[in-house]
Amino acid sequence: DTAEQVRELLDVYPVDGVILIGYVTAEGASYIGENVRAVIQTNELLIPDVDTISFDGLGGMRSMVDHLVSLGHRRIGFITGQHESREEGFLEGLRTHNLPREAELLRMQPYGLDGWTPEMGYDGARQLMQLAIPPDAIVCASDRIAIGAIQWLHQHGFHVPTDVAVTGFDNILESEFTAPPLTTVHVHKQLIGELAAERAVKRIENENSVPLRIQTPTHLVIRQSCGYKG
Repeated sequence: DTAEQVRELLDVYPVDGVILIGYVTAEGASYIGENVRAVIQTNELLIPDVDTISFDGLGGMRSMVDHLVSLGHRRIGFITGQHESREEGFLEGLRTHNLPREAELLRMQPYGLDGWTPEMGYDGARQLMQLAIPPDAIVCASDRIAIGAIQWLHQHGFHVPTDVAVTGFDNILESEFTAPPLTTVHVHKQLIGELAAERAVKRIENENSVPLRIQTPTHLVIRQSCGYKG
């Protein structure tokens, strides 16, 4: 949302606190930070000096790369929509295992108010699999991206995971019901919501308290889409 759109919304619905979830423009986030008493962000540091309840995207993605390497994957593609901790974790995993960082394997897809979409994965998989040397695994920054990637692969004759492994991030409900079931990273979204609500109340009660940055843990959820047979 733009600053003008946020202003109009706050004029209609005046509030003491806002919890930021999902995509917010820097302009809109800045306006909220300047005009709302209590702001809690679950995004990564959009607004300085406010409470932040996030998740360990770097560690979760790093664990995913470790797991794929343990299964023998070496040419790993990545589909995302923005530069943030999940991309950092992916690149750190490549460095740790001495795998080359090839620009053609990193697909930055258009990303906006609709958030992570299957269309991002669909188009990203197309780009990756049409390379002269396609990847043997595709790591996606979200499960919804992975769902789109799997659809493109199925439609174009590629078998998951025999031809190419696919992984996601978030562990949404649908990830267990893809074909094959999706290997992913679990994010404790309910806990993040509870902590954010708690901090919003405390911030309203004491606007001058020190802003906290709380990072919740993540963990791998291993299913069949990565080629794991255990």
